[in-house]
Amino acid sequence: MRVWTSTLVTTLLLTAGCAAATEDGAARAAARFEGALLASDVTTACALLTPSALADLEPAGPCPDVFGGLGVPAGEVTELEVYGDAALVRTGTDTLFLRELSGGWKVAGAGCHPAGAGHPFDCAVGGP
Repeated sequence: MRVWTSTLVTTLLLTAGCAAATEDGAARAAARFEGALLASDVTTACALLTPSALADLEPAGPCPDVFGGLGVPAGEVTELEVYGDAALVRTGTDTLFLRELSGGWKVAGAGCHPAGAGHPFDCAVGGP
């Protein structure tokens, strides 16, 4: 019984440590993205988007050329919820969706607002 309890406690501590590291990574990515928006640094903001969010912008042109006209508001991160490799981030003016990819956390959706029944969010860039 003592060995099993020790193993369980060790497993729980390791899991908690991984969860904290995951939350920290998501929080840092969201803060970098919001900092880029505040600085009007569209090149950095675009570099922090997932490949699928970038692909959504391609028909309109290269991301740095079109991002500034999308009206994605900048703000301070006020809430972070991590679900495995996905995160929901709220600022005072926006909702972001992040994904953890092999290269770290990236923004999958930005400029997102509740859209109503059947469509949980409408995003200026990408989506949930």
